[in-house]
Amino acid sequence: MLSMGKSATVRETRESIGRDAGALLEVVADAVLLTSTILVEGGCETQLAEDTASAMGSSYRQVDECTVFVMLTGIMVSVVAKGETVTRIARLDGVSHNIWATDRVIALEQQCEQGKLEAGELLTKLREVREGPRFSPAALGAAAAVGSVGFAIFYGTTSLDALACVAIIAFVTQISGHYASRLLPNSSLTILVQALLATAACCLCQRLWALGIDKLLIPVLMLLVPGMTLATGILDTLSGNFLSATARFGKALLVGIAIAIGSAVVLHYTGVLSWSLS
Repeated sequence: MLSMGKSATVRETRESIGRDAGALLEVVADAVLLTSTILVEGGCETQLAEDTASAMGSSYRQVDECTVFVMLTGIMVSVVAKGETVTRIARLDGVSHNIWATDRVIALEQQCEQGKLEAGELLTKLREVREGPRFSPAALGAAAAVGSVGFAIFYGTTSLDALACVAIIAFVTQISGHYASRLLPNSSLTILVQALLATAACCLCQRLWALGIDKLLIPVLMLLVPGMTLATGILDTLSGNFLSATARFGKALLVGIAIAIGSAVVLHYTGVLSWSLS
């Protein structure tokens, strides 16, 4: 009877340890998936997202293997411990270029490698980062205004009237893009709407105050150029992730076409351009 009691106790202990290990695997897999999701949505290159998320999962001594596969449209995570495997898959909807969130996630990964974060605490902090504060449309518009004025000065614009027009147009363009992105299915159409609006506003200012259209239009359109997408595509190419690089370059090309079409249509029908599209 005593032997049977000891066997039952040992079996219950092993089952409890197995349940704890399984629960830990679930939490680690969720944390690794959320990490890679935040990084990719924040605009990180594929290799950095994979390496950071994998290192975060492998930092827990109970984990034998952590594999992360990242694409621009989806992520797959596999965490292995004591012969048990937990897999997570997520679909990505878009990129927000949230550099603040990216920086916070990398800091959390460093804390994990130093053994300062339990898996549950890590997952909680990652969710706080994901749901963290976002800049208001007005703040983004103000930043766009400052950036466009900087571009205008760089390109030789000295007229205060022109600089004021550039700032106002950039502010309105940024605000319109924020709300248009909620209604339109993809970012290329949002950029098209912004290019149409920005060019129309520049043409109006050019007619009312006899300002140079190039001094107005170029600084505003520079804000729509997908610089981070191109830079990340180059980094993906250098790291050998050609599929992600091709997707990023393709997206940048579509954005460039949207900017060109939006501007050309308005310039043509307002008579600023002397050529015809026909």
